[in-house]
Order: sequence, then C-alpha cells, then structure tokens
Amino acid sequence: MSKTQSTICTMNENMQKLSNNDKQGSIITSLEDLSNELIYEIFEFLDGCHLYEAFANLNERFQYLLNYSPVSFKINMLLTSKPIFQHRCEFSVIPNIDRIVSLRLSNIFTINFFLSKFTIDASFTCLESLVLDGIHATQLISFLTCLASAPRLFRLTITIIDIFKQHNDVYRLIFRLPALRYAKIEFKHDVQSRTLLTVAGKHELSSPIEHLIIAGMCYLDELNALVSYTPRLCRLSCRSLYGFKNTGTVLLKLPTTLTHISIENCVLSFDEFELFISKVDSQKLQVLRIYRAAQDVTYLNAQRWQRILSNYIPNLCKFDFFHRNVIDENDLEYAAYHTLINQFTSSYWIKRKWHFVHRHYYFWNAHSADFCSSQSYWKNNNYDLFEHQDNETCPIQYTGNNLACSVSILGSQKTIADCSLQFPCATTLALTIPFICDDDKWTESFINDLNRCMHLTKLTKLSIDYVNLTLPMLFELLLNVPNVRSLYLSHMPHSQTTEIEHTCLLPKNNKITKITIYHGYTLECINTFISLFHQLEILDIRIGVYDLDSIKHFLSLKKSEKNCRLFSLRISGVQSPMVEDLQTMINQEQLFDDYSFESDFVHSSTVCLWW
Repeated sequence: MSKTQSTICTMNENMQKLSNNDKQGSIITSLEDLSNELIYEIFEFLDGCHLYEAFANLNERFQYLLNYSPVSFKINMLLTSKPIFQHRCEFSVIPNIDRIVSLRLSNIFTINFFLSKFTIDASFTCLESLVLDGIHATQLISFLTCLASAPRLFRLTITIIDIFKQHNDVYRLIFRLPALRYAKIEFKHDVQSRTLLTVAGKHELSSPIEHLIIAGMCYLDELNALVSYTPRLCRLSCRSLYGFKNTGTVLLKLPTTLTHISIENCVLSFDEFELFISKVDSQKLQVLRIYRAAQDVTYLNAQRWQRILSNYIPNLCKFDFFHRNVIDENDLEYAAYHTLINQFTSSYWIKRKWHFVHRHYYFWNAHSADFCSSQSYWKNNNYDLFEHQDNETCPIQYTGNNLACSVSILGSQKTIADCSLQFPCATTLALTIPFICDDDKWTESFINDLNRCMHLTKLTKLSIDYVNLTLPMLFELLLNVPNVRSLYLSHMPHSQTTEIEHTCLLPKNNKITKITIYHGYTLECINTFISLFHQLEILDIRIGVYDLDSIKHFLSLKKSEKNCRLFSLRISGVQSPMVEDLQTMINQEQLFDDYSFESDFVHSSTVCLWW
C-alpha cells in the first residue's frame, strides 16, 4: 500500500471517530453529520478555489479531507481583485499543483500573473484541460514549448489577443503535445500576410488530436496542411473558411476517421466547396454543418446538393444548412427565390427527414431571407429576431419554442410585439434598435411582450444598442431583469437631473458586476451613472480622454468610495503619449498599493488597469 493510500485509510478511521458515534436512527441536521464519501461528492461539484475558501478553515476534519482526499481540483480563475487572485494562487493552486485536472484563465491580467508565477509543465501531473482566453503572442512560443511536458493534457483552448503572423510555428508546437485530443485555437487579429503551415513531410510526427476547432479565418490550402498533421481527426470545425490563398494547391484526402464537419461562415464558392467535400471519406462522415451568408444563390441548388451528398457522403445522418440572402422587393425576385427553395421538398429530402424552414424580414433598409434546416432554426444557440416582413407572396410565420440561449432582437418595439416564438432557454438578450426609430420610451406592452417570449428573470446578460436610450427606459427594463450581471450599452443613457435623483426605480440590490459603455461623454458623467450599481467590479468604457486630471479624479473618487468593489477599468480612446504619464501619475498619487497595467495602440487606443 502506498504512503498516500495509507494516510487516507488512517484519516478515514480518525474521521469516523470524529463523526456521530451512534448513526442508527440519527437525523442529519448539519454538514458535519455527512459521511466522508458524501462530502467527497460535494467537493467534486465545487471549483477548487471556492472549495478551499469554504472548507479549509472550518475544522480539523475538513482540513484532512481537503489535504488527503482523492478529489481532483477543477480551477476556474475568473477575474477578481488582484489581492484575491494572489491569495487563491498561493493557498489554492500552489499546494495542489499535482491535483489540478482542469485550469481556466479568462483574462489577460490573470494569465500574465499566473504565467509569471507558474510554468505549466510536467509538474502539473494531472492537468487534463487548459483554457487560456487571452495570451500575448510574445509569451506563446515559450509557453507551448514548456506545455509539451505536461503528460496528461488532453484538451487545450487558447486565444491569442494580438497580431501574430507565424501561425505555422503555433500549429507545429500544438501538434507536438503528446496527449492532446481536443484543440481550439483562436487568433483574435487574423492577418492575410501570415505565414501558412505547409503540408507535413514524411518524417513529421503526427498529432493525436481528434477534435480541432479553428476559431478564426482559415484558407483551404491552410486547412489542407492542418489535416496532414492530424490523421486521427474525427471532428473538424472552422469559424470562417476561405478559398485558396496560393494557386496550384492540390487538396489532400481528408482523414478517414472524420465524422463531423462544421463551417460557421463558408466563404467558398460552391465549386470550391464541392472540391473540398469530394476529399471526404464517403463511409464515415455523419454530420455536416454549413452556414453561408452571402449574395450567392448557387448554394440553393437542391439538385446539385443532392448529387454532392449522394456521390461523396451517402451515409450522412445530419445535414445542418443555413443560407442568408438579400432579395429585391419585387414579386419576380420572391417567386424565383421560392422556386429554388421549394426544390428542397422532394422525396430525397423527405426520406432522410431533412426538413427546412425559411423567413423573410426587413432590417437596415434591406429585404432579406433566411433558409435553413429546421434543426438549426429551432435549436441553435443563437437566434436573430428581425421585424417580420408582411408579404402576400410568403405569409409564413412560425410558432413554438426556440431553444436558443442567446437572443438578438433587431428592430423597433414592433419586432417583439409581432413575435410568435418563445425562448424558454434564453439567458442573453441583445436589443438593437435602428437610428431611424424615434421611440423615447417603452410602450406599455413592450415589457409584457418580452416576458411573453422569454423568462426575463433567467437573463444574466443584457445588451442595448440604441442611441436614444434614456435612464427611465433603462431602469424600467432593469427592474424586470433582476439577475442580469453583465450590461452593455452602445450609448450613455440620456438623463435629466431629476431622473438621476429618482433612482429609487433601480433596485438597490441589482446584481450587475460588469458594465460596458461603447460611446460615453465624460468620466464625470459616467461616474454619476455607475454609482447606481453597487456591485460593479469591471468597467469598460470608450471615450475620448485628453487630460490626465479627469482620469486621476475618476480613480480618486473610486478609491475614496466606501464599499467600492471596482477592480478593473478599461478605457478606449486614450492618446498614446498619455500612457507613461498616466502610470507616473498613479504611482505619484499612490492610487493603488498594487496594480497591473496594459496598453494597446496597435488595434485600439486602449489602457487597462487591474488592482
């Protein structure tokens, strides 16, 4: 028996003595009464940091259970204040490096701090899943090189936040991770001049990856090279797939293990798409998802689709297709469009139970039409609700439950009033009202219409893109969405002094912790507004700031406020010469005991603070 197993057995015997001696007929009234086995199960459901904070200092029994139990640690390091994050690294991560099975870092500040304290390598002996949502290109090569020694890393999700042209180097290092089965790679700022990966040579080591997601732009010849390194690939997903960057490329056969292909934004011509799909193993592919949003009706050729699917992938089980097109407002255009989509109702499609729906709508002075698989229409994670277009040619309007988690309403208040769908799973709501609307208040029925279509109390994220938004309009909506934690506003709400004074409309216990304001006015105006949100932790604002005094005054106010929870500030619109002066001012004024600073003037004039 190993030393660890012996310790656990001894600990279990001791814990039995500490628990109730007479368990027969006893009633469990507290956590102390639970058996060790049940407590282990509770531990499995909790984040590792929260687990330590909740149980480490309760008593001797729970200290033993934490330190010697077989429970693995799942750690999700969300953005918190810097002292709390440092404490969690010291007391939750350091003692348990060899017990961490999953680790998620979701902010550039937390990633920078973590990687400055830890090297993710062979010391993370149990690490199976790693998510880094925002790593600098300068850190990337050394990080991936060390990561190759992590013996059990099965899943990697990584987002590179700045321009990096050496995509080929990144892919090669990822393909050398010895245990990797799942990889999701995103370059936030794709550049066309990047160095593409070349096809694997005969002596190149192949990757064990089975599920590959390219969450960005990818060329056909680049994808051609990627699959040459991944012969065991089962699932392939691309956010945007473009045609050949280099002419003369010969496409390789896709891996024979491939069962799923998903292209979120297919920018291929139909000829290029057919060439690509002809390289699929005809026996294995089961699921094909293609989304096409372009002025291209060639993708609505049902006979050609039938020939492609029959010849190249006859065993396909699921065909998920979406097509968006702009249509001229005349009867001939509508008739031609319906002639095309009606071809998808032949016996070939019915036999396979591949059913389709379509809709016409009006937005931003354009008449558009969506044609898609019914599966995609009813069960996609995202749904865009447009103003329904009344048209005698096509009066179809669908009813029922749509299972989207994120709903975007694009149009006037009439859009939601005319909606015949319900969204029982919605947790995110985005309202986009065109500038042409002159609504300066919600109609009496607007909130009721929203509540009819979705459970407003389930919403946790709210986005409002409306130039004429007023404080009363915002407050009225927030009263009905009490569980919203993240609020995005395209513009600062218009307000009068009397409206600010009558803030009793806004619940004092609102749960909003993050606010983003894309177009602001002054920091003083924004400060007055955000003072209404007592739980606020993260503020992201876009504003033209040309003097240090306004920033200094804003930060000083935040520091002096009692119970202020703000610990992260991002300001866009700051001039580049101000950065050094801003840091000097913060240090001289001793605004923070300890803070981190980031600036970005390549993609946006932005400064970020974390304290």
